[in-house]
Amino acid sequence: MSALHSAIEHTWLPTLPLSDGSDEAAKDTSLSIQQLCHEAMQCSMGGVCVRPVHIQEAALALGQSTVRLVSVAGFPKQKTPIANAIATGWGQAPLAEKLADAEAAIHFGAQEIDWVINTAVFAQEWQNAANQPANWLQTKAEWQTARAAVFPHPLKLILETSLWSAKQIESLCQLASTLVAENPQGKLFIKTCTGYLTDCTGATPEVIALIQEALGDFYPDCIGIKASGGIKTHAQAMALLAAGATRLGTSSGVSLLKANVVESCLSISSDDKRAATY
Repeated sequence: MSALHSAIEHTWLPTLPLSDGSDEAAKDTSLSIQQLCHEAMQCSMGGVCVRPVHIQEAALALGQSTVRLVSVAGFPKQKTPIANAIATGWGQAPLAEKLADAEAAIHFGAQEIDWVINTAVFAQEWQNAANQPANWLQTKAEWQTARAAVFPHPLKLILETSLWSAKQIESLCQLASTLVAENPQGKLFIKTCTGYLTDCTGATPEVIALIQEALGDFYPDCIGIKASGGIKTHAQAMALLAAGATRLGTSSGVSLLKANVVESCLSISSDDKRAATY
């Protein structure tokens, strides 16, 4: 298995509500999940990522496969323009709701959790105490709670990097490093984006390189990097890996691989049949 294959987390995170509750809509959802998992197994991808409500079915579809099963906590239901993100409380789902997402997903088989950070809280803490991470108490407390809740499973902190300056991204990464230094138990990842903010750049090699540098010696053994948001081509994927990404979240997993190794994947890509939502 190549580094590209193992890095891909084949993703289906559609907007909600997903269906009208009809039997036909439920059948379409089931087929989408089964298709996602089948593609991941056939193409030897590293993982699949679905919402908590779909974890149980994905776990059944993967069976005894070695493909990682990943889910999300506090993930948005609808897409939002980047200009409105912080004002509308992006990532500001109640902590209890995020914990319920994570606990339900793990109960039904999730092995890793991608957690949307509370951007509004961090923005306020930065405004009040820029360059003083000791005073970012709410952000740090939520991350500590999240790590404890999912342990021993890896936790990925979704920063939504398009919202922040380079200095803010560095500071968030340094805060993550502080958490690991204080408590080395449990693997941590920094994840770039949800893919749900419109008009944003998504994952770029420049941002990945910035994160890697900010993590210092904690990268990659203690803290990995998941690039996500707008990864549609093989060239993009390889550039992100070269910059330091250790995981790739994308709804275009099959087409990324077919561009390089057609014979190792499905003879007919069905990426186009399932709406790219991530």
